[in-house]
Amino acid sequence: MDAAEPDSIGAGVRGRTFTLRPLAWQARSGASGVAPVSTRLAGSNYVYTTDKAALDLTGSLAIAVLVAMDDWTPTATQNIAGKYETTAATRSFLFSVLSSGVFRFAAAVGGTSSGVDVNSGAGTAPGFTNGSVQWIGVDRDGSTGTVRFWRAAATADRSLPSSWTQVGTDKAASATAINNSTAELRIGVSAGSNFLVGDVHRFVLFSGNLTAGSVVADFLGGSLGGDAYGNTWALS
Repeated sequence: MDAAEPDSIGAGVRGRTFTLRPLAWQARSGASGVAPVSTRLAGSNYVYTTDKAALDLTGSLAIAVLVAMDDWTPTATQNIAGKYETTAATRSFLFSVLSSGVFRFAAAVGGTSSGVDVNSGAGTAPGFTNGSVQWIGVDRDGSTGTVRFWRAAATADRSLPSSWTQVGTDKAASATAINNSTAELRIGVSAGSNFLVGDVHRFVLFSGNLTAGSVVADFLGGSLGGDAYGNTWALS
């Protein structure tokens, strides 16, 4: 980032400001160069876009997030991203990191408020250095219900990884269709709790899996407003 760029912006924010943070990429992730801009989530704010048909993924889906959590084994679960609020009508899917550092995926299926709740398993926490920038992900096979968790090294230009490493093993889960909910797609919170504390560099939602799916939402940290897929991102 050029030194003349501003360090905060208020456009598109529900009464808040957020910080554009040029991070020392080498210090945070071991890669060379300077990190791209990120959006800081401080434990009480989140990024969102309103619901629309393209985001109502009821079968196969995948989530990829380039993020630096302040604590990769937080004192309580931190919600990374999803469409998952309090009732069947407002619950679809959710990706989280548990206090142990293990990855979790939950989904509401069959018109109920629950149905899928799996994690990568005991002992599978990647052991990331606190504050380091990492790609993390999850995908769900709509034909079988199988859930897989993933990790990849940070990419200096925020491009999607060319390859992923599976975290844990395949997790069996219900193949029943995920609820088509009215919830916003939110990064950093679910149902007003378990906020993410860290820096979000990029978030991508796919219809399909991580390597062959079609992108339906793409948020770049520090950049509120529209993406290439017709979503308008704002900060609350």
